[in-house]
Formats: sequence, C-alpha cells, structure tokens
Amino acid sequence: MRPAVRLGAVQWLATWAVVAQAVLQRYAPDAPPQVLALVFAVLGAVFSTSPVSFPRRSTEALAGAVSLAALGLLLVGLHAVAGGGGEGLWWPPWIALLALLLADLSVGPRLTRLVRVEWLKTRRSRLFQAGLLGTALATLLAGLAHESLPGETGWTLATSSLGTGQIGAEVFLLVLGATALAGEATGGTMKMLLPHAYRRSDWILAKTLVLLLVAVCFAFVVAAVALGHAAWTEGLGDVTRENEPMFGEETGTIETFQTAAVMGSHMRETLLSGLAALAATALLGLFVSALFDGVVAALCVAFLLFAGLEFADVVLSLPRETLQDLYTFYPAEIRALTGKLGRALNERWDAALYPEALRLALLVGASALLLAIGVFSRRDLQV
Repeated sequence: MRPAVRLGAVQWLATWAVVAQAVLQRYAPDAPPQVLALVFAVLGAVFSTSPVSFPRRSTEALAGAVSLAALGLLLVGLHAVAGGGGEGLWWPPWIALLALLLADLSVGPRLTRLVRVEWLKTRRSRLFQAGLLGTALATLLAGLAHESLPGETGWTLATSSLGTGQIGAEVFLLVLGATALAGEATGGTMKMLLPHAYRRSDWILAKTLVLLLVAVCFAFVVAAVALGHAAWTEGLGDVTRENEPMFGEETGTIETFQTAAVMGSHMRETLLSGLAALAATALLGLFVSALFDGVVAALCVAFLLFAGLEFADVVLSLPRETLQDLYTFYPAEIRALTGKLGRALNERWDAALYPEALRLALLVGASALLLAIGVFSRRDLQV
C-alpha cells in the first residue's frame, strides 16, 4: 500500500480501537484479558469498511484484523502491567489517536477549505438562523411561563428554561445533521463536489467540525437567554433557607444552603453536559444522513431515533437502570439536581454524573462519526 493509504488504515484501526476501549471501560470495566483480546480481534473485521480498504483484497482485511488484535493485546498487556488499571490508563489511546490524525499533514489544507465553505453555507441558511431565533424565544417563553414554587431561586428558573431550550436546540441540530449529506444529494450539489480532489471522509470531517461549531452556537444562545432572564428577575446569588424559630425566639435564622460560587460550578457542569448532548445529537443525525439520498427518509429515521432516545422512558417504557445507558439521560439528571439544590432541598451533588455525561456523549458521537465515514465512503451515490 502507498504511504498515505497505509497511514489512513492505521488511523482507522486506531480510531476503532479507542472507541472499543472506551466502550469496554463503560460497560465491562472488569472484563478479563481473554475477553478484551477477543473483542479486539473481532473488531478487526471493521477494517473492510475503511475508506482506504478495497473489498476484493481480503489480505488487507486480514491484515487489519491482525493489526487491531495486536493493538488490543498491547493495551491488555499495559492494563495487566498497571495492576488492573485505573481510569487514567484508558485515556492515553485518545492522545495517540490525536497524534495519528495530525500525522497526515495533507488533511489540514483540504479540511480548511471545506470547513470554510460549509460554515459559509450553514450560517447563511435560513434553518440555522431560524433555529437560533426559535430556540432563544422558546427558552425565554419557558422562563416567562414558569410558575414559581415556594423557596425557588434564579438557579431553579434557569434550569427550567434550559430544559426547554435544550430540547429545542437538539431538534434543530438533529435536522441540520440529518440534512447535511442527504440535502446535498437532493439538491444536486453533490454532483459538483464529486469531481474535485476531496475524499469522502474529508466531507464528513468538515461537516462534523461545522456541526460542532453550530452546537456551540446553540448552547451559547440557550445559556445566555436562560441565565440572563434568571439573573434579571430572580438573581443568581446564594441559595438560602429560613429555619423555624427556636423556643423563645420571634424570628428564625437564615442559613446559606449553597453559595453562589458552588451553584455556579454546578451550572457550568450542567451547561457543558448539555453541550456534549447537543454535539452527540448532531453527529447522530449526520450518521443517519449518510445512509439515505433523500431528505424525507433521513428526517423520518432521525426523528424516530431521537424520540426513542430522548423519551425512552415514555415511548419505550424503559426502567431507570436502562436509561442510564443512554446519552440523553445524564444532562437531564444534572439539570434536575441543580434545580433541586436551587430550591434548598436536601440533595447531595453527584460528582459522577458529569464525567459520565461527557463519556457517554463522546462514545455516541465518536461511534456515529466512524459509522458515517465507513458507510458514506463505501456507498454507491445516486446523484
């Protein structure tokens, strides 16, 4: 294989290895080395979906399987040497993956040009502009229509508005992701893109970067409106509660339940977990878009998938234990806990929710991105 093709194959294998390692940490942290080695050996078969592999060359697929199995055995060995590991051992593969992606210097100029074009198209689109405006209005209306309960503060009002704005932003990001590729085929613009010297994976990566930037824009608008309205009406100060007067006292004492600094740190984790969910939703829509040539089919499947994930407790009647395996569960839990603390309820902040939210959103987003690249690179495009 040519050096560029060989580098692309290594990147593909390393990326899947990182995702597999993260999945094992999430769902089977105590799996024995034999199981880990078997999983990596089986995952070697996905090399046949790589943009740089060829279906008729079974030797390359076999080499990919052997390489990935060897990488898995290496990670298993490191895990054993470290005496069972610890979470820190699972992060070095992500750093190695970043180094591999940056090794292909030819990707930079191509991606830069494509990202500029995609961002120009996106920010000029009416859907993006209407989405930002509609999300901001929905967040503001949710704050105005919120009925305050006794003991509520601005933090409770902010989390209530954030919940509505978050769902609205997820819907718009899902639509933008689901139409990212299917819209190109339907509109005929893909005919102009195919003759140019761009890899299909470059298109996916460029659209991914733009969708992540769009997710940041939506998250910023929702946060600015929710926090701004809460600060203007109720204030975002310390959370206090009045204790009942003791015997012989006429008035009760005022107790600071949570300081503004502590609530601010909880709110930051709430906002960042919401941003991670927005990014994962956009990439999920991008994966669906890579499967279809038509916008209608892509949107229907994307909304069905989104409804199953976002409202799994109602639509699928899933128990709480199962909901914890869905990336949409943790941001809502963090918002609800922040709101309860804002009402001075006797709740304890769960420090494990935030890293779990980021980890699960990362798994969903990375898996959706890899599957989108694999599917779109091997499709016979009907344009």
